[in-house]
Amino acid sequence: FFMIGENALQHPDLVERMQKEGHEIGSHTFTHSDIGTMSPLQMRMELNANQRLFQAITGQSMTLFRPPYVAETELNTRSELLPLLQAQEMGYTMVGQSVDSSDWQGLSSEEIVNQVLNQLSNGNVILLYDSGGDRSNTVKALPMIIEELKKRGYTFTTVAGLIGKSESQIMPPANPDNPYLVYDKAVFKVLQGWQSGLTFLFYSAILLGILRLAVFIFLSRKQVKSYKETKIDPNFTPFVSVVIAAYNEEKVIGKTIDSILSSDYSNLEILIIDDGSTDDTAVVVQENYDHHPLVRFIQKTNGGKSSAVNLGFKEAKGEIVVALDADTLIAENAISLLVHHFKNEHVAAVSGNVKVGNKGNLLTNWQHIEYVTGFNLERRAFAALNCITVVPGAIGAWRKTAVEEAGFFKEDTLAEDTDLTLTLLRNGKKIEFEEKAYAYTEVPEDVKGLAKQRYRWIYGTLQCLWKHREALFDKKHHSLGFIALPNMWLFQYFYQIISPIADLLFIIALFSPTPGKAAIGFILFYLLDFF
Repeated sequence: FFMIGENALQHPDLVERMQKEGHEIGSHTFTHSDIGTMSPLQMRMELNANQRLFQAITGQSMTLFRPPYVAETELNTRSELLPLLQAQEMGYTMVGQSVDSSDWQGLSSEEIVNQVLNQLSNGNVILLYDSGGDRSNTVKALPMIIEELKKRGYTFTTVAGLIGKSESQIMPPANPDNPYLVYDKAVFKVLQGWQSGLTFLFYSAILLGILRLAVFIFLSRKQVKSYKETKIDPNFTPFVSVVIAAYNEEKVIGKTIDSILSSDYSNLEILIIDDGSTDDTAVVVQENYDHHPLVRFIQKTNGGKSSAVNLGFKEAKGEIVVALDADTLIAENAISLLVHHFKNEHVAAVSGNVKVGNKGNLLTNWQHIEYVTGFNLERRAFAALNCITVVPGAIGAWRKTAVEEAGFFKEDTLAEDTDLTLTLLRNGKKIEFEEKAYAYTEVPEDVKGLAKQRYRWIYGTLQCLWKHREALFDKKHHSLGFIALPNMWLFQYFYQIISPIADLLFIIALFSPTPGKAAIGFILFYLLDFF
């Protein structure tokens, strides 16, 4: 048997079995590369890697070498000869073939037998393949070949017998004192574990990803159905406080306030909390809305968004507080739609539907797709299970007493809205999603701004997950502990970390002997994503 290192790495038990059963084993390089295209260094590395792997598995060495892709007994070109001379200098005995069964072409057992018999005049070394698909016909053909050749007076021997050597000479024991032997075993063990681990990770990611998508679609449809059955009570119009935390928002704050004043919900007040802006935010608000009966303007020293929103909650006169970002425009009926959910006294917060308001370049269009497919599909699905993990700061409605009970927005994470949402869920409250409460927000238009935003999101969410780690697999909160939080850990962090590795391996696979398989796999993945 001439072993390829890559295959042996995946099946060390098979190599060990061959050796224990007394079969002769030779080298067929580590990656089955064409020796005619190899540099001397690559040739040495191919043979040495294969040798060290064999030594690590069996404790023996290989001295036989069959060069890949060299199918003729006569070598004619310099590119074929030089690597063989190099292998010979390294102590290997070259083994060629004179009868090629060509069984790898998918021949029947009878065709394989005929192929061998027709080439008997060429010589006496028969080549059979044990890779390249189903080899059952080869196994079936072998006793037929032996029987027919015995009838013709042939006897059979091994390579060692042919050249007059013993098995111990063909596969001598590896030097047990070799300091690299332990190191080799460790390296190949890591490589083997790496391959097995990646295989498990990728297949589990694909399987869980498809399962997750199916569950999301099922739950989303369920949520849509229940949403259609919801009736809005025109008589339920509690006083609402709209809180906007603003820091250096002179360019957008006026449009945001105007969009709220255009709302079809009239029983409200608007609180603008200026968090120590250094631009003309205060000037814009005071000049345009100073005497407006619905608008209150409060200034404070800079302390961060959480402190500004918390001040707004404390100053709010309404039991229901709608918190908005200063660069967010809301639909005319958004507040009405959010408020009607609070007829249910168990509802502590309602998430609105955030959309990208500044679509224009490739980056903002990508974010638009992400907001629609990634964020809102998930909120829709999780709303059916009461495990929405974040009521977004861009548009969310909150029951003031529930927020007070939870201790307001905390300042120990960068994702204060996620932190508060998880706290409310752990307090046994209900979080809902209002699909038609549209809010159009400004998203980053350049890579630098996007990176800054995503760092805040990713690190802040990680802080929240760690802060609420006790809720993971907590039987008190089934949907949160067994669905929402595992979903965040797996799909927002764990599988995201390995996705660049998948991209890198795909590029490498395009230069492998079977690039078509890799391309088909990736195309199917993106078709699923597109779907």
